[in-house]
Amino acid sequence: MTVLRPYQTKNVNEILACLERGEDPLYVLPTGGGKTTVFTSVIGTTLSQGWESCVFVHRKELLRQASARLTAEGIEHGVIMPGFDLTSHKVHVASIDTVGARFDSLSHWLERLDLAIPDEAHHSVANKWDRVLQLPQRRFGNTATPCRTDGMGLGETGLFKRMIRGPSPKELIKMGFLAPGIVYAPPTGLDLSKVGKRGGDYVLSQIAALTDTDELTLIARRWYAKMCPGQPAVVFCTTVEHAKRVAQAFAAAGWRAASVDGKMSPAERDAAIIGLADGLVQVLTSCELIGEGLDIPAVSAVIDLRPSISTGLVLQHDGRAARPHEDKSHWTKIDLVGNTARHGMFDADRQWDLRSGIRGLERVVAATWRCRKCFRVWERPDQFSAMSCTCGSTQTVSGIAPARVDVMPGINGVSADTLHRMKLKDAVKVCKTLDDYKSLGRIKGYKPGWATYAYEQVISYRARFKRRAY
Repeated sequence: MTVLRPYQTKNVNEILACLERGEDPLYVLPTGGGKTTVFTSVIGTTLSQGWESCVFVHRKELLRQASARLTAEGIEHGVIMPGFDLTSHKVHVASIDTVGARFDSLSHWLERLDLAIPDEAHHSVANKWDRVLQLPQRRFGNTATPCRTDGMGLGETGLFKRMIRGPSPKELIKMGFLAPGIVYAPPTGLDLSKVGKRGGDYVLSQIAALTDTDELTLIARRWYAKMCPGQPAVVFCTTVEHAKRVAQAFAAAGWRAASVDGKMSPAERDAAIIGLADGLVQVLTSCELIGEGLDIPAVSAVIDLRPSISTGLVLQHDGRAARPHEDKSHWTKIDLVGNTARHGMFDADRQWDLRSGIRGLERVVAATWRCRKCFRVWERPDQFSAMSCTCGSTQTVSGIAPARVDVMPGINGVSADTLHRMKLKDAVKVCKTLDDYKSLGRIKGYKPGWATYAYEQVISYRARFKRRAY
């Protein structure tokens, strides 16, 4: 039996208490923190009480991982996927696509389920998930990124009532349960200003045209050879074709490289992924297949060739290398598409919210600065100061303190949290005095001089309007 870490024991008890009260919890823990261990422990406890439960997953790799963990803990269970049907077991692991396809025949079973556990629960707002998850009596979700692709929260559908947060990435790194990351962002000249957006992210065909180039691939190869040569690395690309071309380019340069996609046979795909762990593969490329569920602690590098405006997607990618391993003291990210500047560092403390996800809270995360000499990326300081990079270079950085909306007072009856999400043109309508404007500036993370300037502009406008009235 797996011995739970102290924080896992605490979180398991919190989850069980929520379920007993009828409050469907959403458990948030960074990738590598042990979410599978937590939900397996919850299943073991509820099973002893006679509960019938099912873990729902969206990929075969995740199904196999969950099934293997349940087996390791001595929990007998059935599997629902192509070729496997519902059994008499009290516990199942099920493919969400298979359950959706058999919805009519499985609806009675879904209705009697005491507990549904969606793994990677940030997908649960999709229609195929919501249809299935509405039927069981209780739900308990697990995710490292509790928001939709567009940044909105997971509480809108009513599936989850309360968020339970485990330790932050910084806390897990301090405890030794995650490895620290080092980020490099060499200049590439990539211009995304004219790229359109669809479904909460960049239009895939447009970013593919910008990133699937020999020039960008060459930069990726050179920086891999410079910063983490030979280390197990995953490269996130925009399309399957892009991933194949990047793998071919790395292989032509002498690295053992492979590409994986959903059209490959399971044996071929598994061989390539397992190759990262045993050294047969040094560089593995993909567009989506390895973004979640890749649990190989030996992975030491992430090369980002896919720009995204989805914080959740970027953090899921970064998390593939964050697990600790005896052969690595840290992991390396080579960001060639500006994702770190756009979303902040992987270990930044994010104020996830069940209702709003991360949308509107991006400014709460500390911004970054980049060394002009070695292009290493650092978290921006809270104050204007001279910062030193490990390469020996020093440069002056204009610090911007991250807003702490959760501890700030509201303005004239409107909470700081609400004001932070409001558009500025609407938020200023709440302000009546100069002090109100100063408070709003702190909530929004603006520079100190903004409040005085904005207040004076309003006073001047009111004076002009008053003169015109006469």
